[in-house]
Amino acid sequence: MQEAAVTQFEQHELAGEASRLLKADQDPKALAVLEKLSVMLPDHVDIQTTRAFCLGKLDRFDEAYTLLGHIETLSDSPRIPQTRSFLDARKALVLQETTNPESKKTTRILFPVLDSSGDTNVQ
Repeated sequence: MQEAAVTQFEQHELAGEASRLLKADQDPKALAVLEKLSVMLPDHVDIQTTRAFCLGKLDRFDEAYTLLGHIETLSDSPRIPQTRSFLDARKALVLQETTNPESKKTTRILFPVLDSSGDTNVQ
C-alpha cells in the first residue's frame, strides 16, 4: 500500500516539475517529464493535453494534433479546444515564418499548474 502512495507522490512531483519547466520555457525538458507522466497516467486528460501543448511549443505539430485527436475520443474536456486553438495559432505563426520570437509565445497561462492527483482522469 505504501508503494502506491509513493507512486502518487512521485507523479505529483513530476507534474510540478513539468509545470515549472514549461513556465521557464524549458520545453524539451518539460516534454521528457510529460512523456514519463503519460506512461504512468495514459488516460489523464490534463497530462495528455499539456503534452500536446508542449509538442506545439516545440513546433512538433503532427504529433501534437495526433495526440489531441486521441484525447478527443476519450473526453470532452474544455482543455482540448483550448489546446487546439493554441496549436492553430502557433502553427499559423510558424507558417508565416515570423522572425519575432516573442510573437511565438502565444500563451503561458494555458496550463499554469499541472496536478496529476486531480480528478481529470477519463472514466
